[in-house]
Amino acid sequence: MGRWPAAPVSSFGGPANAPMQSKLDAAEFQSQSSPYRRLWLLLAGLPALAPPLLILRYGVDFHFLDEWMPDMGGLFIKAHLHQLTLGDILAQHNEHRPSIARVIALLINPMTHWNNFDNQMAAWLMVVVTSLLVWLLIRQTQSGARAIFLWFLCNLLIFTPLQDENWLWGMGLENFSPALFVLATFLVARSRMPIWTRLVLCLPLATLATISSGNGILAWPLAGFLLVWPQSNERFSEKKWVALAWLMICAAVVPAYRYGYQIPVHHGNPYPKTVSSMLIYALTYMGSAFVYPRDVTGQTLGMVLGGLMCLGIVAATVYFLLLLKTGQRDLCGRMLPWLLLAAYAMISGIIAAFYRAGFGLEQAVSSRYVTFSIYLPIALINLIPMIGDQVRSSAAPGCSRRWNLAVVATTTLLILLQVYGFAGGIGESAARQRFYRLGKGAMLLINIVPDNPYVKFLGVPRPARLVETVNALNQMGYLHPPLIASSDAALIEQDNGNVSGATDLSAADPAGLIQVRGWAVYPKLGRSTDSVFLTYLDAAGHPIIFAAAKMGLGRPDLAGKLPASELPDCGWEADLDLGRIPPDTRTITLQAWVLDVDTGRATPLPGLIAISR
Repeated sequence: MGRWPAAPVSSFGGPANAPMQSKLDAAEFQSQSSPYRRLWLLLAGLPALAPPLLILRYGVDFHFLDEWMPDMGGLFIKAHLHQLTLGDILAQHNEHRPSIARVIALLINPMTHWNNFDNQMAAWLMVVVTSLLVWLLIRQTQSGARAIFLWFLCNLLIFTPLQDENWLWGMGLENFSPALFVLATFLVARSRMPIWTRLVLCLPLATLATISSGNGILAWPLAGFLLVWPQSNERFSEKKWVALAWLMICAAVVPAYRYGYQIPVHHGNPYPKTVSSMLIYALTYMGSAFVYPRDVTGQTLGMVLGGLMCLGIVAATVYFLLLLKTGQRDLCGRMLPWLLLAAYAMISGIIAAFYRAGFGLEQAVSSRYVTFSIYLPIALINLIPMIGDQVRSSAAPGCSRRWNLAVVATTTLLILLQVYGFAGGIGESAARQRFYRLGKGAMLLINIVPDNPYVKFLGVPRPARLVETVNALNQMGYLHPPLIASSDAALIEQDNGNVSGATDLSAADPAGLIQVRGWAVYPKLGRSTDSVFLTYLDAAGHPIIFAAAKMGLGRPDLAGKLPASELPDCGWEADLDLGRIPPDTRTITLQAWVLDVDTGRATPLPGLIAISR
């Protein structure tokens, strides 16, 4: 990990009461390393490139689940009709009031027309700013010689692909925003500005955190404690009026946030919510930053790692209290923001457990929650070297060497876990891309084939309301490509030479349904297609869309004809109810078409099926 000098740093990042040699070491690092400092900073920031690469490779211009709700996607319709109110911006959504995400989306959507790639990049830029705030906090609390390396370790977590759900989902804006405002409040609270200036700046930041996501409300107790904490040259009595003002504003904002608040009812919770289940859920949630795969083994690993990290924070808190008792306020002042950041992650887990424990541990390790749980290991990354400096300064040489070995081993393990997580996140991103593309195919056909088996992939429990919302947004130009408006497939036909496939089997079942099967791939892209629909020829010879196929079926019988990687999911299958076809059509001619979900155009597959009534 490099050399970790034992010199303590003041509350604002400068050396305080340090031996002369330590001061020289820091100065030497600043002067001799200056030509390379930008290079090291650039290398430390390299993990930030992972999310945009992930978005460009696996992103889909498709909206999912909460985004179709009346209080999210429905807001754009209200804005378009000039019916939007402040109450709509502040409205409750599940456990939260995600006003910040709503405002950002409303600001950029007139330019982007709800393009999901733009929403994802906006979320990434928000996380880049959050990473820079972490860097500033490291600079305030750590010695210069190791600050860049610690930032690199933090960035491995901040930009981990294991957050793929938030990177590839428009709701990531909501989940990324609270940490940004909590960290900004911490930095202002610790700054050199006059105390009343800090108070005036912290109040709006804490308010913004509150209306970013549910756990943003933690900015009030955590940042308030940091704001009134006496620095090395201060006394609490000098800040009592600041503390009183903070409490008074908090007493006004928090009840306002709770006004009209209703405990959300999550239907379908399969498990009973007990104290023990909430505890296990919270611990698993806290270890989710390192969990892959997300099966029972991963959930157990998450619970163990979450428990170990919580014990680490408890040990650090006890050590903090011992230092405080012995009057080492400078080191306590540097440890405090990281202890509070750990509290932000841990209390977030407890809040999630209170509302969501009934969904079981599979949801506790959900990718979206990694965004919050990463701040527990980030806090430990910064606390361990601080405590290590203090321990080594008073320990025997043998103990110091053992400590160094333990730190190197822990750092190596952290990096290996993140490398493993990068690979896992990429695999999950590929699966999520497939899921979204199937859902997008169903969305494009929603007015033609409303019973498409993949309508459920849009994630909305009430399809009737979904159809209304989808059509309204489509008329506003917010869907790319627009919905397919006619059942005449000839209107969207294209000759796509990048499609290979066939219709190769048909059979009648006892219920009178006709089962049609085939396969379709994009050979140049090396993957299966995303949507197949079926047509029949009407009396005028037009191909009329009337059914959609199930996708992703294995076709081992094509071994030798297709690459092995395409065989597990290149097949499609449809059960056709001929009752949907006009009864005067005596000879039914069926054909399968591949729908390109990126363009809304379709290509007919070889193989016609003729059925006589």
